[in-house]
Amino acid sequence: MMIVILDAEDPYRHLVNLILKKLKEGFFVKGHYDEFYISCKSAYKQRHYVHDYLLCGYNEEGRYFIGLGYTATGFYEYYHVSFEEMYQSLIWSSENE
Repeated sequence: MMIVILDAEDPYRHLVNLILKKLKEGFFVKGHYDEFYISCKSAYKQRHYVHDYLLCGYNEEGRYFIGLGYTATGFYEYYHVSFEEMYQSLIWSSENE
């Protein structure tokens, strides 16, 4: 069952749902987001920094994606991106690139 986290009028929420759908189908998802909105990144609430991401999983109950990359710890590791963080970062990065 797919969690509906958007309305049809909002293309950014649609994109979050599409990411979730592709992960459910077994695909990894690569794209660009603004790390200003991603709480485990060193740019979080410090500066806008559009960077690539790789998502490899999700937790629907917890409402987060699982990514793989460098975090604020300085290590390359798995990290969580809430659906809402992803939504906010996609809006800013797409409207300011």
